[in-house]
Amino acid sequence: MTRTLLLDAAARSTVLLLLAALAAGLPRRAPAAYRHRVWAAALLGLLVLPAASALAPGWPLAVLPAPAPTPAAPPVGRGGVAAGPTLAEPAPQPFPVAAPPAFAPAPRPVAAAVEPYRPDPWLSAWAVGAALATLPTAVGLAANARRRRASRPLGGAWTVALDELRRALGVRRPVDLRVGGGPAIPSTWGVVRPVVLLPAEAETWPEATRRVVLSHELAHIRRGDALVHLLSRLAVALFWFHPLAWHALRRMRAECEHACDDLVVASGERPAAYAEQLVALARRLRTPRLGAAVGMARRGALEERVGALFDDARSHAPLGRRTGTVLLAAGLALASLLATARPAPRAAAEPGSSTPIAAPGPEQPAPRPTPTKPPDGPPRPLTGRAVVDADGTPAAGADVVLWWPPRRDEGDGRMSGSILKTTKAGPDGSFAFDAAPGRYRVWATLDGLATPRDTVHCVAVVVPEGDEAPKPVELRLKPAVAVTAVVKSRADGRPIPGAAIEMGWGVFPEEFKTDERGVARIFPLTADRWHLRARAEGFAAEPRWLNLGNGRDAEAEFLLGPGGDLRGVVRDPSGRPVGGVGMSVRLPNIPEQYDWVVTDPDGRYVARSVPRAADLTIMISKDGYARKDVTARIEGAERALDLTIEPRPFGGAVAGVVLDPQGRPVAGARVTNMGTSTDEVREARTGPDGTFLMENLYRGTFNRTQVVVRAGGLQARRFDVEPGPADRPGRAVIELAAGHRIRGRVVDEEGRPLGNVRVAYDDGNQPFGEGGSGSTDAEGLFAFDELPAPCPFDFSRAGYSEVRRRDLPLDGPDVVEVRMAPAGVILGRAVDGAGRPVGSFRVRLGFSPQRRPDEPTAGLTYDLFEPGQEFHAADGRFRLADLPVGTPLQVTVSAPGHEDATLERVVVARPAEAREGEYRLAAIDPASVRTYAGRLVRADGKPAAGAELRLVANRPVEAAARPGRGGGFRPLFNWDVHGFGRMNLDPSIVRYEEAVADADGRFAFPSIPRGVQVSLYWRGAGIPPGSSERLDRLDHAAAGTLDVRLDPPARVVVAVDRTKRPRFDGVQVRPRRPEGPTRTAAPGPDGRSIFEIDDLAAGEHDVNLMDLPRPLPGSPPGAFTQGTLDSRRIDLKPGETRRIEIP
Repeated sequence: MTRTLLLDAAARSTVLLLLAALAAGLPRRAPAAYRHRVWAAALLGLLVLPAASALAPGWPLAVLPAPAPTPAAPPVGRGGVAAGPTLAEPAPQPFPVAAPPAFAPAPRPVAAAVEPYRPDPWLSAWAVGAALATLPTAVGLAANARRRRASRPLGGAWTVALDELRRALGVRRPVDLRVGGGPAIPSTWGVVRPVVLLPAEAETWPEATRRVVLSHELAHIRRGDALVHLLSRLAVALFWFHPLAWHALRRMRAECEHACDDLVVASGERPAAYAEQLVALARRLRTPRLGAAVGMARRGALEERVGALFDDARSHAPLGRRTGTVLLAAGLALASLLATARPAPRAAAEPGSSTPIAAPGPEQPAPRPTPTKPPDGPPRPLTGRAVVDADGTPAAGADVVLWWPPRRDEGDGRMSGSILKTTKAGPDGSFAFDAAPGRYRVWATLDGLATPRDTVHCVAVVVPEGDEAPKPVELRLKPAVAVTAVVKSRADGRPIPGAAIEMGWGVFPEEFKTDERGVARIFPLTADRWHLRARAEGFAAEPRWLNLGNGRDAEAEFLLGPGGDLRGVVRDPSGRPVGGVGMSVRLPNIPEQYDWVVTDPDGRYVARSVPRAADLTIMISKDGYARKDVTARIEGAERALDLTIEPRPFGGAVAGVVLDPQGRPVAGARVTNMGTSTDEVREARTGPDGTFLMENLYRGTFNRTQVVVRAGGLQARRFDVEPGPADRPGRAVIELAAGHRIRGRVVDEEGRPLGNVRVAYDDGNQPFGEGGSGSTDAEGLFAFDELPAPCPFDFSRAGYSEVRRRDLPLDGPDVVEVRMAPAGVILGRAVDGAGRPVGSFRVRLGFSPQRRPDEPTAGLTYDLFEPGQEFHAADGRFRLADLPVGTPLQVTVSAPGHEDATLERVVVARPAEAREGEYRLAAIDPASVRTYAGRLVRADGKPAAGAELRLVANRPVEAAARPGRGGGFRPLFNWDVHGFGRMNLDPSIVRYEEAVADADGRFAFPSIPRGVQVSLYWRGAGIPPGSSERLDRLDHAAAGTLDVRLDPPARVVVAVDRTKRPRFDGVQVRPRRPEGPTRTAAPGPDGRSIFEIDDLAAGEHDVNLMDLPRPLPGSPPGAFTQGTLDSRRIDLKPGETRRIEIP
């Protein structure tokens, strides 16, 4: 394979260099500058050849006609079974559009002997030659740095002459003029800040010699010879085996000196005087080797240079910048054409077919197979435009792909999709597809630009049925970044080949697999936050968030621990399998869902790559069945666990009528009943007489059965209903008030309309809200006629600061204008104590303790403050985007082995005004930290395995700030509100850690700073909650060997007289100790009257009979107030069971 590639490269480069020789030699009177540019273009073209051949799309170079194809037999798998259609045999078209690529399912692998690795001799020989050819350049670069350090700057008359000649030659860049340190001849190097180095004796030179030398070196600088020379040396190193490449380099260097001589003479020097100075310098100076610098007076070429000065047969005119640029561009374009030429037989193209997606090569990720039939129906034109996001210019030539949206396979809950068609954007960025009615995704790529390609981020489009035309699509391409994922075993650090990298909750059209080094490259990704998940057989999958907002490529390392598969069958109580059951797998102390699977039609499921020796919580759910939580644990490579799901008791039925303010029935009103999650929904429409019937309703967030009714022109209303049995439904008469109107326009700060802005009113962006939402059109307009009064509005669009709860005038004749400001950013750089960048770190946001009363506040998404955003950047820089401008926040940066760095007040700024903050992370001094470790033991002497522990370390503050037991400052930790990262939002908290006791009841919290106050809290099944405060007062040995002996848990049994208390929310036991936790027992659907609450700590508790919650007027959905119907205070002793009767 390598031999073929080298021969191909040699052939293409030969054509390029021969054409360059022809172009340089034919115009006999052409100046040296022209010939230099021709040879330089050819050598730079050598660099383009391999890159263009690998990355650019090929163009067919027609040769002989293709022979007639011979029908081939379908591939046969093991056992003689045909493997299905191949890439050469596309599947039948389900609708009359261009053919989608038919990706053949991969046949089952056949066992084969593994051959030992043998190095490729051709590759090895080329690599050795390239290294040797590069060596002189590397040595020269190092020598340049050494010579500069050994030299000293020149001033005085030299500086005056240098400035005068810079102006005469048009050199605008500052030049560092130095003397001494070698070499023995004048030389120059450097691209950004050029250096001119003179020999030590230069200080004795007369003024005429000074001017000649400086003029020649400045001519090199003006022409950019240092950069061209360096790149040409690299090109020759790649093509060291080609003699024409070395010849081209020699000719380019010779013509370079001639061109500089011509430029000096053109600036006013007499040729005779200039030649005399060249000869004099060559006599008294020795010529060293200058692998990476441009020298002046080399003896070997002196005779040729002097003769060229007096050669009237050729031109001595300098080459214009435009002509030189055109020559370089022509050479690079020619190289690109040569690189991308693909010999192909002549064949007639079928008219009307769109470009098929190429079959994946060995370097491409394999596309997902097409498991299901795509949308069907008469095709409709779907049009759009691809533009560059930075300036809005057309993305001409962009590759645009239409993707059929994926679905969840019932087999294992995974997502799958199929690529339908691909095309190229025209010169104005426009593109078009023919697509059947349905929902699709569209993305585009162009060079290093891309739009998102996964189902979460990428652009979704709808091709409607009927006569309505699809809305045009705008794709904005942004700079793409890559993630290099490295997957290793946590136990021994070995790489894991064949591991899959899954892209978060969405789906990519490709699967990414690690190579034999355990490395996978994921590209292209947009500069967004991404959720990655590494999975490998025999290991536990590891998910993580990665922030690519800084626009830089990143590397993410995944260390996988042991894992296994959990599989089984879900059945109903009669033993019949139940398909379509959703199963949410969660780990202890991690709020984010770990995995999601769905049972197949036979009730089978497989949860793959879950951690071993972890207490898993599996929530199973399906419409018509009661939700159920199951605890499971895997100890080996696999565990079988069959589950039973109970049918949900009938939720009752309601029959009702919807009326307008005049008492007339409202036809077509939408009636919605929602439970406690977004998948518990019942919906009905009223008939012509305004009536509706809903059955098997859900109880909602307030433990009430409610419906929300919406109708055009009328205010939405939430209504409590009382369901009845199926044969005697409950009755409901729902009157709706007239709605208020608004017409508005959303614009940016320049007054330009903003389309695709999501507009939500009356908390319509909340899942349980009564309001609604819509989007602005291309002119930024929106309109609603069903509003309550007053009515808050929310406006959101990617790239802009969210406008929240804005009150707008209603029922007015004018269009209300809403302005949206660009979203703000926070910029920062993580460095260590010495100022060196920290490459891998995590950034957490919190509310600033220094916020002023007039400053805005903002809600933060969970992942911004716990666990925070993970960054991998070699320069330590990070960028947090899509934040509301003007909001003060607290920013904390943490990295392994370093102490956290926190800025308590960072104000979110506009992107153009943002300033980078520095976060200095000092290395952790082992003497400045300590470990708190120990063991929890139950009252019966058994280890408290699985107990949850929390460690809180806070700065000492005066006791008056927030007094706690034992004196001093103690954060008010509470189990009821400890989640959602709230502890990390408290600026006084230095460290907040979570742990779970192992099978022996042991726990450990390493690297806790000294000089802080430390408290430990615990709870768990079968043990009472408790705490141990001011552990920082213990000595080092005692802190690392904590022995916590637990009391036996107390218990409360409450009997409620249901004849006198038919409706209540539940029984609540609230401990008087501030850390809680509060325990609640709900009455449930069975109407029980005995409530048992276990695992209580000794001490005072309030036992409350809770009233039904009521919505809090004027607050968002979910906010409620709740009173008590009865309350008792009790004092429990360890292990006591207290019985209470509530009449």
